[in-house]
Amino acid sequence: TRGRVTELSDGSAYARGPWGEVEFEYDSLVIATGGKPFVPPVEGVDLRGVYSIRTMADARKLAGLLKPGARLAVVGAGLAGVKLAMAASKRGAHVTLLEMKRVLWTVLDPPLTDLARKLVEGSGVRVIEDKAVDRLLEGPEATVGGVEAGGETFEADLVVFATGVEPNSALARNLGLKLGIRGAIKTDEEMSTSKGGVWAAGDCAETLDLVTGKPTYRPIGSIAFLGGKIAGINAAGGGARYRGFIRRQAEDVKGIHLVSLGLTGAEAQALGLKYDVVELHSSWPDPQLPWWLKRPLKLAVAIAERGTDRLIGFQAIGGPLARRKSYTIIRMIAEGREVSSLETLGFKAA
Repeated sequence: TRGRVTELSDGSAYARGPWGEVEFEYDSLVIATGGKPFVPPVEGVDLRGVYSIRTMADARKLAGLLKPGARLAVVGAGLAGVKLAMAASKRGAHVTLLEMKRVLWTVLDPPLTDLARKLVEGSGVRVIEDKAVDRLLEGPEATVGGVEAGGETFEADLVVFATGVEPNSALARNLGLKLGIRGAIKTDEEMSTSKGGVWAAGDCAETLDLVTGKPTYRPIGSIAFLGGKIAGINAAGGGARYRGFIRRQAEDVKGIHLVSLGLTGAEAQALGLKYDVVELHSSWPDPQLPWWLKRPLKLAVAIAERGTDRLIGFQAIGGPLARRKSYTIIRMIAEGREVSSLETLGFKAA
């Protein structure tokens, strides 16, 4: 423990720690080196006052700097960026949230992204969409003084990049493993890599998407857990396999309940599927509403494969959707059901 593997070779690993350096042999190897914050290579990222957040230590350090009246620019309006922006605004900071696409576009599709933006703005956050960051501006004494995006300047004392995660795959690359999407380690249905006796799981590895059967990169805790379980079983001599994973993200963002299951439109497009966004309404009269719809969802949509009406994704904002119901929808996606099957849960296409 408290050490770090510095190099891998076939059958051997080299580690360094407080106890010195050591070489040890292995018969089976699982690489689970995780991910690291992705920060776009723009001018000024090395200025003082520029941060990214990956660990609790990062969050505590930033919390100590967020005094009332501080001017904070958050770059990236995914789940992490939105949570950070809303929390900082509540602490009295003046927050600008900058996104090159739309608020929460990685988990939601329009019109839900439009509703999400309104809810974020309602917490006091200034939201700037459809503007990529061009550069960071220098203030006094090599500190950050602002952000330039889309030809506009936004003043800031602190800048936080919440622009996603990239795989930490340097050791795998040095071992000669094949890399795939965004530099993640290529794996198969056993989480096995391109070298025999080596498996990979977590934010450093690709996984298979159940809907399409194609490889994808999803740095999400639930998928890391499932992939790690398969890799561990197989590294210990078992024979675990999987057909693919379905993404499930359910979050409470400062009172905004959202759920996103299966493919988003952006994911479907990246995986080669044509799709339609189908707005959903309650299919039952009010007196007969099931209890999970009595705390009404503000808006819900299905993502349907164009031409087949196959349900490939589901999204909602509003009252919390019962966990059991979300797993029922996941099962519908896995079984290739049509959008109309959601009527059994009280959802009907508009």
